[in-house]
Amino acid sequence: MIAALGDRNACLLANHGQIAGGTTLRKALSVAEGVEDLADQYLSALTLGDPVILDADEMSAILKKFKTYGKQTSELEDGQTAAFELPRRVE
Repeated sequence: MIAALGDRNACLLANHGQIAGGTTLRKALSVAEGVEDLADQYLSALTLGDPVILDADEMSAILKKFKTYGKQTSELEDGQTAAFELPRRVE
């Protein structure tokens, strides 16, 4: 289990389920719920065929965007950009 966790907060244990941790019980529960949500999404995706798995470069780009996800422009720190561009109005 320790080897599987590495620097992560959760992992799946074969024939057992998941294990999740956090600095508080509330944070550990939140991680566990997140794993359950992702597992449900993956299972749903499998019903449509083989899901497309992002490669390391694509995951790096997504993780970078999550650092500013949900922030307003006024909340961004120097050098940060919004996670996603707002749609442009077409006249």
